[in-house]
Amino acid sequence: MHVKHIVFPLDYSEACRRTAPYVELAARSFGARVSLLHVLSLFPAWAGDMLPFLSDSEMQMLLSSERKALYAFARQVLSNDIVENSAKVEVITHLQGEPAAKIVQYATERQANLIMMPTHGLGTFRRLLIGSVTAKVLHDAPMPVWTAVHSASMTEPRSNVFSERILCAIDFGPHAVEVLRTAQQLAERFTAKWRVVHVVEREAAEEQARIQAMRVMDAAGVSAPLCVGYGSPASAIRQFACETQSDLIVIGRGRLTENWGRLRTNVYAIIRESPCPVLSV
Repeated sequence: MHVKHIVFPLDYSEACRRTAPYVELAARSFGARVSLLHVLSLFPAWAGDMLPFLSDSEMQMLLSSERKALYAFARQVLSNDIVENSAKVEVITHLQGEPAAKIVQYATERQANLIMMPTHGLGTFRRLLIGSVTAKVLHDAPMPVWTAVHSASMTEPRSNVFSERILCAIDFGPHAVEVLRTAQQLAERFTAKWRVVHVVEREAAEEQARIQAMRVMDAAGVSAPLCVGYGSPASAIRQFACETQSDLIVIGRGRLTENWGRLRTNVYAIIRESPCPVLSV
């Protein structure tokens, strides 16, 4: 996994503030550039076609003000050298509705390798839902997306490594090999311990699932301890992550037109329930 360019969408929320140390550590660990992005929604979706007119000068004044605010917030949450050496510190206007499309477009056009963001932004923290912007970015982004812990008590990462213990959750979809290789590459880069988990619906299916999982791991050319659980994927993966004190969970997210198997339909639940950050490939 070669990360050279990270996009970090900022919305001035406390969740973004707690995510920033991970972004900084990832940038230093990978030697990557960071683009700091704020999508400015000028009008709410309910405004319809009755949008106030802004002159060019008024728009430029607004953008200048927002850019200064973004720089000020970035300097509060990131080291000065990260901010000053950022690929871009940019404010993008979005007239109405969902800014997620702008985030994905920005990351795609600038060939970013990774998007890093919290699971929720401004507004009241809701335990049962991930934010709509994050959900749509996860749904649409062609590149890996790192999401922070969906919890108000997220702690800062250890200063020496990006991750020490990695849990790779797989199903038997067509891209399981890619997910396994990504987890192994991260483990090798950060000298981390890692293990693989596969979840089945019933305990009776465990033996056959273990055989099939080993075949997938052989096809990927990876070697790691394998755990097989049963029940709800989100609950079982959370349990394994807690038991192994994992710092990162790696899962497959896939493309919209592809069938990624059982985990694909549980991505939001896995991210919501995870006790640690999740990298979805």
